[in-house]
Amino acid sequence: MLPEQPCRPLLAINYSPQALSLLNEGLINFDLFKLPDWPDLVNEIQSSFEGEVYVHFDFHLGAQGFEKSKITEAKKLLGIGKTTHINTHFAPSNPEESLNQVSDEIEELLSHFDRDQILIENVPWINVPDYPIDPLASKPQAIARVVRETGCGFLMDLAHAKITCLEENLQIEPYLSALPTEHLQELHVTGVNRDSNGNLRDSMPITPEDWETVEWSLDRIASGEWRCPRIITLEYGGIGPKFEWRSDPDVIAQQLPQLERLLLERGLR
Repeated sequence: MLPEQPCRPLLAINYSPQALSLLNEGLINFDLFKLPDWPDLVNEIQSSFEGEVYVHFDFHLGAQGFEKSKITEAKKLLGIGKTTHINTHFAPSNPEESLNQVSDEIEELLSHFDRDQILIENVPWINVPDYPIDPLASKPQAIARVVRETGCGFLMDLAHAKITCLEENLQIEPYLSALPTEHLQELHVTGVNRDSNGNLRDSMPITPEDWETVEWSLDRIASGEWRCPRIITLEYGGIGPKFEWRSDPDVIAQQLPQLERLLLERGLR
């Protein structure tokens, strides 16, 4: 019998000009830039950046109107750098038809991609009027059912889980444990805090409380309780007005090395 391979996830961070500058100055170290599925940006970074990248897609399962037209573009992006998976967000909008719609949409993806190429990501649920995602999306049992019945991989977003738990007054550790961690392929790490309008936001600086959740999750991976993900991404920073106020180079320079240290301490790097 061959010995088990050690768990060594690739360390990634959202692409931002600030992170690129820090990398060029030798102040941070990582394996991959995570890019949005914007073809022009992907081509630009590919032509100018000598390091590795992977693409994160904007598919949403169960939402109003499945972006089937994006499948053709996704096929072109699949295989760029370390892009080996098509991620899709579990975002049902109608509790009565959502799971059937999700199943139909996964079948549509499976007509274009292999089952082991598809990842399903948990999304945040926020208790506000007219929120477009049904509370079903927040239920770990529903997410687990879809992942296990389809045999697809799972992308765990810790900040999305925390927002849901804050909104529903749940404890995050039992919540995370109820997710389909045996299918884990990718882990997203970032902070949660309130913006100037008082709304909960992800892609914020990681707080001490957030670090506790990160460490607890990495302990589960290191012990083998959870499947070893292929990629662990610090989802902080980005491009344009949506992210320019959440791309502080001082935060990146402090928190990415801290995440790397946590991985090293657990033999995950």
